[in-house]
Amino acid sequence: MSMSRSYQRRLAIFAEISNLKVLTTSRILLRLYGEYEFAVPPLEVPDPKRPQPLEQVTQYEAVRLFIERARAAKADFKVTSGNAPEVAEICARLDGLPLAIELAAARIKLLPPRAMLDRLGDRLKLLTGGARNLPERQRTLRGAIEWSYELLDAGEKTLFARVAVFSGGCSLEAMEAICDAESKLPIDILEGASSLLEKSLLRQEERAEGEPRFVMLETIHEFACERLDKSGEAEGIRRLHAEYFLALAEQGESRLRGPEEAKMLKRLEIEHDNMREALSWALDGEEAELGLRLAGALWMFWWMKGYYNEGRRWLEEALAKDTRASAARAKALEAVGWLADDQGDIDRAVAAAEEGLSLSAIAEISDAAPFLRIVAAEPSIRGNLERAAQLYEESLALGREAGDTRSVASSLLQLGNVTSERGDYKGAKGFYEEGLALSRKLDDTALLTSYLISLGYESLLQGDPERGATLNEEAVVLLGERGH
Repeated sequence: MSMSRSYQRRLAIFAEISNLKVLTTSRILLRLYGEYEFAVPPLEVPDPKRPQPLEQVTQYEAVRLFIERARAAKADFKVTSGNAPEVAEICARLDGLPLAIELAAARIKLLPPRAMLDRLGDRLKLLTGGARNLPERQRTLRGAIEWSYELLDAGEKTLFARVAVFSGGCSLEAMEAICDAESKLPIDILEGASSLLEKSLLRQEERAEGEPRFVMLETIHEFACERLDKSGEAEGIRRLHAEYFLALAEQGESRLRGPEEAKMLKRLEIEHDNMREALSWALDGEEAELGLRLAGALWMFWWMKGYYNEGRRWLEEALAKDTRASAARAKALEAVGWLADDQGDIDRAVAAAEEGLSLSAIAEISDAAPFLRIVAAEPSIRGNLERAAQLYEESLALGREAGDTRSVASSLLQLGNVTSERGDYKGAKGFYEEGLALSRKLDDTALLTSYLISLGYESLLQGDPERGATLNEEAVVLLGERGH
């Protein structure tokens, strides 16, 4: 917004008048001394994931505006218990933006809420038809956003389009790494982000840990994605995005088995939408290997957070896209094996493990020990405990031979479980005690928790409930720290 000198002189004169206050609305700050900014947030919207009674839904600002404008277009329109969830979701998906809600409500004569909701995937095309006595830019949602976009300078336009690559927002670090990877962006990242924030094309959310996060409203994001696709650099930016989040996932994988586990779980949860976006890009295009590596790196996160179905879906798709024998494939097969095992899909778990065993025969591709532990699940469930114990002993021997402490500890846990099932509580306790000591040295909280629970139960079976309680109390603390 530019100001004439006469306007600036008038403001200077006003400033000399005692107790004078001026309320000004503007697209951006005036940047005058004594100016206080009061941001106008979107209208309050209900959370569509948490259904509420009709009388509560209709109290939200966004829903009230939708009802008012819908009745102006269709006098007999009513929000009922049947369509209230759809109206709530429409308002939420339109980010509580008054213009977007007004334009959507104006379509109610043609599209009932359910049909309207189905078409919101292309909201910029749907939300048109504003009143003729309004300025041109307020007659369509696209026009409103485009008007603001055209006022940006070249550097701001470039940054705006590149930020569209993120899903669910981004940190400043990620924005710098991806949007200015070659340091050729025609604007400083901090200046550009600040400018987009001032112009309401970007929003800042401050996390509990103090790290700022930058997000776009979905309506703005859809427009920005169009700009990115038309820029000619979409594929390059999406590749940088996928590579950045692959590196984060692989870094996180190693930290999910130690003292930084809780912190890393939270970080990966925050970036889960970006991980999904990277997986989609890789697996829909020609980057199957990248997708396979990313899915393999995320499986522990999916397992710890309970995303079993989603994790298996991504892993199976990645395995189908890249069928070459590789270490990445072996890791993905192990991941499918464990997730399927936890879901009770033993046939798929064993099939994945058997393919993994065939890969382990190829030098330097994979370790056979984890696949032996997965295969042992079938005889264990079928009641063939002797065969299960034999497989666990084989995996234990391989771990000891390789000097792999984590593999040894994992095998000892399973061997302790099957030994206990066979009624040999003293033998089981021996395996658990050795494994507990190893897991403490590893500082692997997931493995340690499993040992505390198993040994606690074993202590109860052997008539020592006091020690069992102590061990399980320690497990409860660890589980709480992990947010389990």
